[in-house]
Amino acid sequence: MKRTLIIAAVVLVLGAGAFVAAKREPLMLGYLAGKTQKASLADHQAFLAPHIEFRAPETGAPPYPAVIQFHGCSGHQPSLANQWADLINAAGYMAIIVDSHAPRGISRDEAFETVCTGQQLIAQERAGDVVATFEMARAREDVDAETIILAGWSHGAWTIMDFMTMNMKDKRPASIEAAAMEAPQPAGLILFYPYCGLGAHSRFDAWTASVPALSFIAGKDTIVSPDECLKVFEKLKDEGTPVTAHVYPDADHVFDFAGIEEEYKHMYNAGYAADAAQRVSAYLDAQK
Repeated sequence: MKRTLIIAAVVLVLGAGAFVAAKREPLMLGYLAGKTQKASLADHQAFLAPHIEFRAPETGAPPYPAVIQFHGCSGHQPSLANQWADLINAAGYMAIIVDSHAPRGISRDEAFETVCTGQQLIAQERAGDVVATFEMARAREDVDAETIILAGWSHGAWTIMDFMTMNMKDKRPASIEAAAMEAPQPAGLILFYPYCGLGAHSRFDAWTASVPALSFIAGKDTIVSPDECLKVFEKLKDEGTPVTAHVYPDADHVFDFAGIEEEYKHMYNAGYAADAAQRVSAYLDAQK
């Protein structure tokens, strides 16, 4: 299941040779952003709202700190989402699970063919889901607005990282209309095997806030390049961002997904998954 994420639309518009010049990459993404359909923040929230689940912990009292979860390119997988939501709830946080594909009518088959290949819903567009959900979360009385953490898996992690380069003034998600607002400030980030290749804004832009980020890299990832992300994280560290990257040398993509389909079961690694769970729990305790 080798899938290399590319920004196919850019290639079609400007030609593959354009990627040789690194300076052109931001221009290409800006071109695509200009072509992306936009909505007001309120309309985007209404669009997403039926496909967001808020799971409060069974213990403690509101307002709860919260973790917003963003799935990978293949779409919302309830088994994986609930696996991590259980841990998030156990840490005393509200788990907020976002399904980015359902409101757009993207099936899993279509997602594999188009989202996982960069032909639609690239991260700079999906970053609108981050802003919309974050604003919905911090408006709730049962959420601690000062402690909202963003967690993403693969495409979801790429989306979060793109969002972190946006100040909501001269740079905003491609799907959100210009409006006077401050950039949401998450309390932390959890990033599982992110995509950091062509089309990832963190390759060339600094983050707008110094946020403690915990990342997990699969050393033998067959879907995305671990080396590209390690280079990006080194750049971010040099810029003053506190990023902690754990590399699991023999891990593949989705190494943490206990309920993955049988044909991909070889990608799951129980030992690495358990270690990641312990590290996430400790990280969540530290952010309270």
